[in-house]
Amino acid sequence: MSFVNASTQRCVHTGKKRWILLPPYVHYGPTGIPMKEWLQDWYPTFKNQAYECVQNAGELLYVPTNYMHSVLNLQASIGVVMEVGHDPMLLESILSAYNAAS
Repeated sequence: MSFVNASTQRCVHTGKKRWILLPPYVHYGPTGIPMKEWLQDWYPTFKNQAYECVQNAGELLYVPTNYMHSVLNLQASIGVVMEVGHDPMLLESILSAYNAAS
């Protein structure tokens, strides 16, 4: 896996991306190795814990704080990332507000 950081919102303007996200505070194998190698050697062990999606142009993806994540460009892509802070309770707050409005 490649990255861990604060909560982010990621929008794809053009192109398509495959995302793999894994919950925080677990060791998912070595970092800093080529993604192709990680997918082949380590991903099968953790696949049942992973969240995966394909993000198309115009879609927004929220990545919670401390989630390990990697992205594969399935097409040439241009996107924008906005860090929204390092608040471990942010996802819970967003879901709570959404549920209250429903």
